[in-house]
Amino acid sequence: MPAEDTIYKQMLKAYKSAEQQIALLQESIQECQSLVESLSNLAEQLQCCRCAAADHEGVLLLTAYPDLPGRMEVKLVQSMEGILCKLQVKLETLQSARTKLYYQYTHALSSYQKISQEFGVQKATQRTATWPSIVDMLQWLWEIDRQYASICANRQWILDTLSYDRLGEIQALPSRWKLNSSDKNFFQDILAHVSFFMADVAGHS
Repeated sequence: MPAEDTIYKQMLKAYKSAEQQIALLQESIQECQSLVESLSNLAEQLQCCRCAAADHEGVLLLTAYPDLPGRMEVKLVQSMEGILCKLQVKLETLQSARTKLYYQYTHALSSYQKISQEFGVQKATQRTATWPSIVDMLQWLWEIDRQYASICANRQWILDTLSYDRLGEIQALPSRWKLNSSDKNFFQDILAHVSFFMADVAGHS
């Protein structure tokens, strides 16, 4: 029983942390949505500004103020840079959360490996109608960590590859940034699988 108590409590701790980090991920991605929409709007304005500058002879105002598009572009780019900095800070927060996830997974795996002989293969792979096996839960923790890391890496890649020479990509950013339904379902399904286990172990702690 001591071996079982040890690994069950560690699994409970790991999945509580996973719940928190997943909630943080979803909340942060949602909070960033208004930022990326603002960035998209500014990119559209910048594109219009460049088009006007290229056809300045057809714009009466620009014949009087030929340097106006250049000044406007500087201000627009400064505003966009400010938003990009805020998005980077959000991503760094998510990267820290992902580090916590990875720690919980490796700690749970290490805890199991230390008592694996005492615990036994049969118990480690045993499932019930409401409880997954220990092996299942370790695998899911690993999958959560990998998926979380992939989502963060994808958003970081998006930011790293944005260019003011490709404004169309920035304008399309809102649809590229948000979590898709498969990501949401992936996390929800795993947490649903361990919900009874977590409630039972927490109730006996």
